[in-house]
Amino acid sequence: MENERRKRRSHHMHEALELQLKATRQRGKFSAVVLTEAQGIPVAAAGDVVAAEEFAVRAPLLANGRRMWQGTLPTECGGSEKVTISPIATSFGCLYMCALGGDAAQGVAEVLIASQGVSRILA
Repeated sequence: MENERRKRRSHHMHEALELQLKATRQRGKFSAVVLTEAQGIPVAAAGDVVAAEEFAVRAPLLANGRRMWQGTLPTECGGSEKVTISPIATSFGCLYMCALGGDAAQGVAEVLIASQGVSRILA
């Protein structure tokens, strides 16, 4: 019998997306992770949802052209936040995985892994 690495799973698409984002947030030590669609509207989120929504609006603009983007952005409350964004091509159109905080090198890897998970969930 194969050893199952996932602790929780769901056959419901939205719940499966939220479980994927929660696991990504924990592994990457992110303050928040949000999946957004091309107009910047959040589809699913984990962690600090208010902060995630603030950056979800910017994700499609920053990762335009289907490329990963990583940098530091100002927050509405006057601080700044490290952000990693990865576009995800799906049958529903382009979505964007946006992670806040975390370790820069590990963050990229975790966002890429999560993007593959989202693609599988939405396939």
